[in-house]
Amino acid sequence: MTVSEKKEIFWPFLIVGFGSIVCFVLLVWPLLGKPMMSEGNTYSRLQTIVMEINFPNYMTDFSWLPFYNKIMMWPLKWNFDPSALSVRYLTLLITCLTSGLVGVLTYQLTRLKSLSVVAGSLYLINPLTISLSTLTLSENLWAFLVILSVVSLMGKNKKYWILGMLMWMISQGVRYESWYLTPILMFIVWMRHKNIKLLISVFLSSLVFPFYWMMESYKYTGVYLNIINIKKYYAANGPGDIYGNLWASVIVWLERVEEVISWPFILIFVVGINQSIRKMIWLWLMPVVSIILLIIQVFSGTMEYFPARYLVILPIIVYPLVLMTLKKIYLTNSVFFLMIIVFLFIFEFISFTPRIGLISEMPNKDAIAVAEFVKQNNDNKKIIRYVTEDIKDTTWTYSTVWYFSQIPLSNFLLVEKKNYIDNVEQKNDLITVFEKGNDGKLDNVYVKKGKKIVYENEFYTVFDN
Repeated sequence: MTVSEKKEIFWPFLIVGFGSIVCFVLLVWPLLGKPMMSEGNTYSRLQTIVMEINFPNYMTDFSWLPFYNKIMMWPLKWNFDPSALSVRYLTLLITCLTSGLVGVLTYQLTRLKSLSVVAGSLYLINPLTISLSTLTLSENLWAFLVILSVVSLMGKNKKYWILGMLMWMISQGVRYESWYLTPILMFIVWMRHKNIKLLISVFLSSLVFPFYWMMESYKYTGVYLNIINIKKYYAANGPGDIYGNLWASVIVWLERVEEVISWPFILIFVVGINQSIRKMIWLWLMPVVSIILLIIQVFSGTMEYFPARYLVILPIIVYPLVLMTLKKIYLTNSVFFLMIIVFLFIFEFISFTPRIGLISEMPNKDAIAVAEFVKQNNDNKKIIRYVTEDIKDTTWTYSTVWYFSQIPLSNFLLVEKKNYIDNVEQKNDLITVFEKGNDGKLDNVYVKKGKKIVYENEFYTVFDN
């Protein structure tokens, strides 16, 4: 990247950065002091990070990749509070940097500062961006690493190529999507530069982490990719009527695409693919291949649920390509172009509320209520025993109760009902949080009569032993 190119990119990055502050003060800041939206996976992530902080030798089941936890461990060490603000502040900063990089990628494709500012602004008001900016999930960090890698490898400066390869390696340790998108990245880089040394370097560097992870997984679990077994386990309780049904599998993810990217942008993106091919720009393959592979996972019965956040790659790639498609209109008829942009922004704002409502599930209020009760009524620092039907299936709700109760992990015991029924001996230093069944009824087979019920809601009963 030349000095003049750096100056050209500086202003869009600065403007988008300022826009980030304004946008997130208005839209995101009010959410940071509240319980996190989306499923309890947010708290499950935090629990795993805290486990790794407190127990350095803690070993996972090699399903989740390690780099997200390692990175987010540092702000959590600095400040652990009920809102996880330290981690969420870092996530918010990453979002702002990503919006700037969306602008940089747009500039690389169009060489127009104004379009790069538009692209970065669109990213900021995207419902998925707003949602992920308040959560402790890995998608936000992964999107940042991916677009930083793409921007670095798309440029002509060889010094940035090394940065691009390094960022891609790190992204492979954050989410598995980078593993199967590596061939696409290699193809994009080859078509961009036609440099065999760069292609080989990208290929070899992309083998390092997957090889390391599979060897470690085999060492401790006996299989190279335990994530496959984990996904099959959870998928066994998934929507069986969709598995094996190709049309249903396609519809599931087309509905999620519409939640993340509104239809005007999708149509312009599809129309612009032909133009991208003529210009030898193959970035469009990344979101397209991602969607196809998600459909395949549903069809093959290895995906238990279908959150829109798995499509986080769409905003960072689609917006720059849409602006590249509209570049000719911008150059020939700026008034018409302005009308199109105004329409797109208005459509985004109108569709924002229903879309973010679909993307973001509400927190588990019953779990939070139980946690608050335990927190307020545990002056004697008793041990909390959380009784559930299946440990693997309860990870998210258990993590939510643990997190909001602010009980040390060493004092928070997780017990399956089949083991609890044999443990009839009661101790005075225990509080039992009993998870009811899906029908909200207390199963008396597992509960010893005569124990004092101190709290109860639709899905939980708390006993003071």
